[in-house]
Amino acid sequence: MGSGQVGPLSRGRLAVGRNSAEGSSIPVGRKDAPQGRSVTSRCYGFVARLGALRVFLATLVLACLPTVFFATGEAQGWHAIPSYVAPVLVVLVVWGLLFDMLMARVLMGEQQGHARDHYKTILLVDAILLVALLSFWGPFYVSLLS
Repeated sequence: MGSGQVGPLSRGRLAVGRNSAEGSSIPVGRKDAPQGRSVTSRCYGFVARLGALRVFLATLVLACLPTVFFATGEAQGWHAIPSYVAPVLVVLVVWGLLFDMLMARVLMGEQQGHARDHYKTILLVDAILLVALLSFWGPFYVSLLS
């Protein structure tokens, strides 16, 4: 496949072909495809860089944040979830975030360049999620201890 040719597998998406003149990989795709990345593709790229487990952990954090407003102490029916399940889940998620931050910091020490920036991004996202959890659920736990 020469330079600028579109192969059968590249219809509708970006494919990589071999340039016989240079011997290097060059991107080839549809000529009518937009050159810039859309917001959706940037979001999916960010999610893909974080990884599935970190996205799941962030989803748990975002699911636990609003439940603090419904934690009443009642144990009947659906009120048991924000009153008993969510506070336990928050403690486990905080430990998971702290462990993920520790491992990202350890792995960041071994890397250079873009890989190091990747782990810095992970540390920043984990720190933001941790601060959000502590700011929402901190007063609840303080009221339990006093």
